[in-house]
Amino acid sequence: MRNRKSNGRLELAGEVNGRLVHIVAEYNTVGQELLEEALNQFLRLSYESTHPDEYFQEQNDAMLDKLGTESFKFMNGLRLYALRPGERLLGYVCQPRIAQRFLRYFSRPIAPASMLALTNQAVILIEEDKAWGASYGWLITLCPRRYIVNIESRPNQEWREVSVRLLGIL
Repeated sequence: MRNRKSNGRLELAGEVNGRLVHIVAEYNTVGQELLEEALNQFLRLSYESTHPDEYFQEQNDAMLDKLGTESFKFMNGLRLYALRPGERLLGYVCQPRIAQRFLRYFSRPIAPASMLALTNQAVILIEEDKAWGASYGWLITLCPRRYIVNIESRPNQEWREVSVRLLGIL
């Protein structure tokens, strides 16, 4: 039997003195709890200040429960890893895996299942870690709203293409 480790990967990208800085940390997810407080502190500095409000939590729980009927996996990713304390979930949209048929009997993956969520503090993208086969992991991208210039949605053949434009060199 092969020994499988649960690996996590944290990537941070930003602008420092006009240059793109990219930091990658890989770790065993058994130690995830050791990173939680440092990550929460980093995100508090990245986001605008928020004060937790009980009303937001009730609204968040209702929206997350609804998301759970569509995708239990994305609900867990959003609830457990992406939403920060005091952050208000404003909405989300889910996309199932997209595959394209070829040679009549076969199909090839085009895009993994994903979910785009908007909060009062960030735009959050959660994707399955691969487009084909069983996918047990997530790729979670958090982008603080204060760094977003605009978000565009435009048709692209039978799909829609969403672009997020950021301040600075990113």
